[in-house]
Amino acid sequence: MLSVCMIAKNEARCIADAVLSVKPVADEIIVVDTGSTDGTAEIARGLGAVVIPYVWRDDFSHARNFSVEHAGGDWVLFLDADEVISLIDAKKIPCLCASSVPVAGYMITQRNYTNDTRRVGFVPCSGDYREDLGSAGFVPVDRIGIFRRDPRIRFTGIIHETVAQSIREIGGVLGATDIVAHHYGHLDMAVREKKTDYYLELGLRQIELTPESPKPYYDVGIIYLNRGDFISAQKYLLKTFELDSEYIDISLNLALLYFKWLKFDEALRYAEHADKQGTHSPAVLLLKGVIYDALGHFDTACSIFQQGMELYSDNMAFSENMALLAMKTNDLTTAQKIFLDILRRDPACQNAFAGLIQIYYTEGRYEQAARLIDIRESEGYYDFGLTVWKLILHARTGRIDLLPAGIDRLTAQGYTGGELQYLRAVVAQERGDIGSAVGLFSTALRLCPYLADEIKSRVASISLRR
Repeated sequence: MLSVCMIAKNEARCIADAVLSVKPVADEIIVVDTGSTDGTAEIARGLGAVVIPYVWRDDFSHARNFSVEHAGGDWVLFLDADEVISLIDAKKIPCLCASSVPVAGYMITQRNYTNDTRRVGFVPCSGDYREDLGSAGFVPVDRIGIFRRDPRIRFTGIIHETVAQSIREIGGVLGATDIVAHHYGHLDMAVREKKTDYYLELGLRQIELTPESPKPYYDVGIIYLNRGDFISAQKYLLKTFELDSEYIDISLNLALLYFKWLKFDEALRYAEHADKQGTHSPAVLLLKGVIYDALGHFDTACSIFQQGMELYSDNMAFSENMALLAMKTNDLTTAQKIFLDILRRDPACQNAFAGLIQIYYTEGRYEQAARLIDIRESEGYYDFGLTVWKLILHARTGRIDLLPAGIDRLTAQGYTGGELQYLRAVVAQERGDIGSAVGLFSTALRLCPYLADEIKSRVASISLRR
C-alpha cells in the first residue's frame, strides 16, 4: 500500500495537477494544509485526498513528519504541492514497493524548472518530458522520495528536510530509480525570491540550533551561490568542508563557486578533490574540462571532453563543450560536425542549434543562419538563444528598427546575456547617442568576444564619423 504525503499552503493553482499525477498509483493521498485561504484544501478534498489542518511552526520536518504519522501505507511517497510525476514514472512506483529487495527507500530526481540559465547546475531541457512546460531548463537534485513507513524513519532539518540521516542511523540501504519529480516552484521569479528569503532565514536559524552539522551551512551556502554572493557562499561552503570534507557535493560546489568567481586555480583544486573522492561523476569530469579550458590548457580540456564523450555518451554536454573548444581554436569544420551529430541524436538540443548559427554567422552565411532560425521557430521551438540570434542577424543586415521590441521582450523575460549590451549599443549608435554606444560596445566586447569583429567594425565607423 502506497501513501502519498504532501504539505501545502495556498497552492490552488497547482494542487490539482499534483494530486492527479499520483492518483492512479496511490492507495491514499494525504495533504497537510498549513493555513490555505485560496481553496487549496477544498480542491484537494474534491479529488479524493485526505486533508488535515496543521498549524505552521517554521519547521518543514515537523510538518512532513506530521503527514507521515497520518499515513497508513507500507510505503510513503512525499511530493510538493507544486510538483507532478509523469504517468510513465508513476507506474514504476508500485513495482518498487512490491519488490523483495531489502531497501529502506528509493532515490528520485527532482527537476527544478527555471528560465534562469545562470543557476548553479542548470541543465537545458531536451524535450524528454512534456512536463517541462516549455521551460528553458532545470536544476536536478537527487532526493529520497520514496521510503518505508517505519517509526524510525523521520525527516530532519527545519529546511531542505530529508530522511537521509534517520535511514543512515538504522543502517538502511537506498535503491536507485530513474523517476523524476517535476517541480515548478522556481519558475515564478518573485515567488522564488520570497521563498528563498524565508529558506535563508530558516537556514541561519538551523545553524544556531545545530552548529556542528554541515547540512545547514551547505544549504545556506548554496542559496548565496545561486544569488551570486560569492563572499557569503565561500564562508558557508568552506565551513561545510571544514566540518565534513566529503559532505555530498561540497567539493563540486566549491569548485563551481571558484569557477564562477573566475578563481580557476582554486576551482581546479576542489574539482580534483571531488574526483579523488571516487565519485567520478560526469559533473566533476565536465567541470574539470571547463576549468582547463578557461585556464587555456586546451589539449588537456580536449582530452577530458573526449573521455567524457566515451564514458557518458548520452551526456551531450561533453560534445557541446568539445564543439565550443573547436570554435575557440578556429576549427569550425570540426565544431560544425559535432553540432550536427548532436542534433542528429537530440533534435531538441538548443545549445547545438545556437552553435551552428554562430558558426554560420562567423563565416558570413547570414541567410543560412536566418533560415535555420525560421525552421526552428516553425517547429515550435523557442528559447532566449533564438531571439538573441535573430536580433543579431537583424543588426547585421540593417534591420535596426526591429531591435527595440526584441530587446524589450528579452529584458521582460529576465535575459541578462552580454548580447543584450551589444544590441542596445547598436540601437544607441543608430539614434546618435554615441557616448552610450561606445560604453555598451565596450561591455559587449568583454562579455561576447565572438562578436569582436562586428563590434570593432561599428566602433571604427563611429571614429570615422567623428
